[in-house]
Amino acid sequence: MDVQKTIIRVLELFRMLAILYGISLVIFVASAFYYFKQDKPPQQNSTATVVNPSETKSVQFSETALKGKSLFTESCAQCHTTTDEVVVGPGLKGIQERRQLKWLRDWIRNSPKVIASGDKYAVELFNKYNKTAMTTFTNYTDEDIDSILKYIAEANGEVAVP
Repeated sequence: MDVQKTIIRVLELFRMLAILYGISLVIFVASAFYYFKQDKPPQQNSTATVVNPSETKSVQFSETALKGKSLFTESCAQCHTTTDEVVVGPGLKGIQERRQLKWLRDWIRNSPKVIASGDKYAVELFNKYNKTAMTTFTNYTDEDIDSILKYIAEANGEVAVP
């Protein structure tokens, strides 16, 4: 008699496990169906992807701008875009309309020095962007900086200021 009761209890236990397994399978399938219908899986929604609109257009760049594009991609794109979109630092669309070439060269080479000089615009930029100093590029020549500025202008359909 004890063997029969034990077998019945084991079968009841298996029945309960089968029910729980069935319920969990239904929940899994329903949630998978829900997430597959989403535009992006949830883990991708939390990561920021910066798309530079100038990269998606078919733009013919001058030789100088192509050199600038290479330098921009290598040194600037982590913090800036060629558009007006803010990443870590400001978007650079129209930068040559906002500042003179000499100022831009000084800023790109050594922004902390320009800030320390008390330049009002430099100090405002520094404060506006969480007091994050821009990387210095003391090894960039005037031609390097001019090519970057030309790339930014051409990417936006603007004329670079000589």
